[in-house]
Amino acid sequence: MKKLSMLFTCVLLAMATESTAANADYRFDDGSPQVTDSSGNSNTGVFVGGARYQGGTNAACNVDSMQLNGAGYVSIPNSPSISFAGSFTLSAWVSLDATRGEINVLSKDTTSWFTNYNLHVYNNRVTLAVTFSASASVGPVYMGGAWCDIGGCATYGATNFVDAAHPLGTWRHVTAVYDNTFKRMTVYLDGIKDGAADFNTSGQPRTNSEALQLGRRKSANGALAGRLDEVRLYSTAFDHGQVAGLLQCAQ
Repeated sequence: MKKLSMLFTCVLLAMATESTAANADYRFDDGSPQVTDSSGNSNTGVFVGGARYQGGTNAACNVDSMQLNGAGYVSIPNSPSISFAGSFTLSAWVSLDATRGEINVLSKDTTSWFTNYNLHVYNNRVTLAVTFSASASVGPVYMGGAWCDIGGCATYGATNFVDAAHPLGTWRHVTAVYDNTFKRMTVYLDGIKDGAADFNTSGQPRTNSEALQLGRRKSANGALAGRLDEVRLYSTAFDHGQVAGLLQCAQ
C-alpha cells in the first residue's frame, strides 16, 4: 500500500516541516480539471497531452495521484514563488510504469538546456541538475556522483530507483536539496541520503521565465510514464529531519 511501509519511520518527524511553508504544493486530491496548488501561492497548473487526475480512496493514507502516459505533463506558469535564485528543496512521490534513459519528475528549464532546477531519474538514479549564473566545476563528491557540462551541473544518487525489491509500479519518494551557502546538491531516495556533492562556483541557480513542468522537461522531454503525487517545492534547503518529515502522508 502506497507510503504506509515507510510512514512509521517519519511520523514523529512531521513537526520538522510544519513551520516551513511550501512555495508550491500539488496533492492531486480534488479531481479538478486544473492542478490545484495547496500552498496558497496560486501556482495553478493545467493537464497537457493526456496527463490526468487518478482518483482513489484509502482511510489511512490518501492514494489519489496524477497519471502520466509517457507524453503528457502538467504545465504551471512562471511566478516568483517557483523561481529559485538561492537554496531550495524539491520533493515528490513517484511510481514508474516504464523506464527510459531520462525520466523527468519536475523541471523549470528552457529549450536551450539551461535549467533553474530539474529533478529526474537518469540512468536509473535520482538526479538533481542546476544551471549556475557563473562558470562551475565539480568540487568534493560525498556520495553518488556529480558532473558539469555546458548546460549546468548535477548530482546523482548511488542507488537504483528500479530494482528487484522496487519493481515498476512501486511508489518511491524522491527529494532534492540545493544549499546555496555550500553550493551543495543532495538527493534522497525514500528519505535516505543517496548522493551529495559541492560545486566550485560564484554563481547562483540561473532563473528563467519558463513554465514549471511536472513529468517532462522542455529541452530533452524525458516524459514520465507512471504516477506522481504530493509534489512540493520550498525556497529553503531542508536538513535530513525535514526530508524525513516529507515522507508522511499529507494531512
